[in-house]
Amino acid sequence: MVTYEKADGAYNERMQQSVFFVVFVIIGSIVGAGFISGAELVRFFPDRGFLPYLLLMSLVSFGMIAFFLFAGKRCNGFDGMQRKVFGKREKAVKTVFLLNSFVSSAVMFAGLRELSSMLFPGFPFLLPFGFAVTVCVCRGGERGIGKFNFVFVPVLILTMLILLFRKGDFSYPKPSGYNAFYSVLFAVLYSGMNVLPAIPLLTDMGSTARHGTLSAFLATLTVGALAGVALCAIRNAGDNVALAPMPLVVVLQSGVLFPILATVAVLTSLAADYYPVWQFFQKKKRATLSRLAVLACAVGISFFGLSNLVTYLYPITGFLGLIYTLICAFRL
Repeated sequence: MVTYEKADGAYNERMQQSVFFVVFVIIGSIVGAGFISGAELVRFFPDRGFLPYLLLMSLVSFGMIAFFLFAGKRCNGFDGMQRKVFGKREKAVKTVFLLNSFVSSAVMFAGLRELSSMLFPGFPFLLPFGFAVTVCVCRGGERGIGKFNFVFVPVLILTMLILLFRKGDFSYPKPSGYNAFYSVLFAVLYSGMNVLPAIPLLTDMGSTARHGTLSAFLATLTVGALAGVALCAIRNAGDNVALAPMPLVVVLQSGVLFPILATVAVLTSLAADYYPVWQFFQKKKRATLSRLAVLACAVGISFFGLSNLVTYLYPITGFLGLIYTLICAFRL
């Protein structure tokens, strides 16, 4: 948990308790490289008839987020919840979170690599830039991430909607032949995948936030609506578009504007994803060096490519998120 300075502690505490502060932090944690590019949406939802599965994803995500905000209030943050649920096994479970945080951060850096090729061909400028921004934001802890998201997420949502409504075709593709079982499975996995990296941040925020259920509802409603609009635009643009590393970039064809928007989305999510690692090293020796070394390793893993990381690693994190949620629900 973050200790506030006395001079501005009361203001920051009121800010953290506000509904929209929590909403924007949640959205910023979910809307990262895979979401804003459309890469993970086309892999987790069917070509046609995806609306029921988006609704299912939103409902499951709402339940998980609301639960962890409540758990944070009940247990006074992430560390308190870990001790209460896992006892002596707390360190082993925390290791899983650190690995997931590392993987999620690598995916965000992979997204920055793709965006760099569009904005600065031949030079991955956004990798060192993302590295520096993540360090600066995480230095402020929970409060720093919250303020960063509170400023940039509303701009992100508004700009994304304007671009989509200017360029996209939003007629709903009629359902056709698809496997309903796998569609349900992947919708649920998508929820677990999105919520798992944000659990430490959610529970730490939950210890002070008010109206957690309302915040979770507004956040998941917004994310579900954005996903629906984006999927309609992608699916109506043709089958080949879905095969692109960043389908939404192809659909919108907005020059540098959408890559810049996507960069903002990646940075808000990257800070939240890396938060568990940053907090883990808070009281360790050589904390700064360790934090920078782990972040540098995530940059290295990002060279496996955004599509490969989303396809092969995200389903695993989805299973872990669901299992962790079920264990906490039964033991709290």
